[in-house]
Amino acid sequence: PISGIAITQPQALSVVDQMRKPCEEAAIAWIGSDAWKKLKPNQQAVLIDHFYRLGIGGAKQFTTMQKAVKTYAANPTEENSQKVAQTFVYKYRIKVNDKWEVKQDKRATTLLGSLWMNSEAFSSMLSNKPISASASQTLQKVASFSNIKLDTSKPLAQQIDEQDDFDKLIDQMEAQGQKVEAQPMVNDKPITPVFEEAKVEEKPKAKPNNGCVKVNAQVWKCPPGVIPPELQ
Repeated sequence: PISGIAITQPQALSVVDQMRKPCEEAAIAWIGSDAWKKLKPNQQAVLIDHFYRLGIGGAKQFTTMQKAVKTYAANPTEENSQKVAQTFVYKYRIKVNDKWEVKQDKRATTLLGSLWMNSEAFSSMLSNKPISASASQTLQKVASFSNIKLDTSKPLAQQIDEQDDFDKLIDQMEAQGQKVEAQPMVNDKPITPVFEEAKVEEKPKAKPNNGCVKVNAQVWKCPPGVIPPELQ
């Protein structure tokens, strides 16, 4: 928190809502409205989060994810669902002792993969409640995508955090009072997330002359009953 600055819960929710809308619109445009309608709400939430993490320009560069989602929407099998979950790989470069290091956010891969495949698995991971056999199987599969090993009979979130070097490094730096500089990377290049795509200004369309001819700077010659373009 920054001294002297406070934000209320309604203000915070308003900011999140304002950022959600462009991310959701971009996600729908990215895979197509027909494919979007075939996804479950938890799967739609994952794609919105993807755009929220990287900004519109960065998120759209995940073409393998885009293709996998479209394939799943057309043929929602377990195998195709797993292929989507495998694409949630996020890397960041983080400045450590004046040098940049690249780390994968394994926690994000596991969280988003579980939410995509099985919302129960996602909830169990966060709540530490008893987990069903199907949710346990999903978590084991998703965790393996990041080489994370889980014992589903024990609290899950802590196990993931302990095996995620990215979050561990940030926690360590913050505990030591160090400034944390981290940038998401796409195609091995750092990016700055942008949530609004650049808009191309459209030139105003010329008004039709309707048979009028401009005689000079101030005089138009028009057919009977036709108003000069400048007066329309």
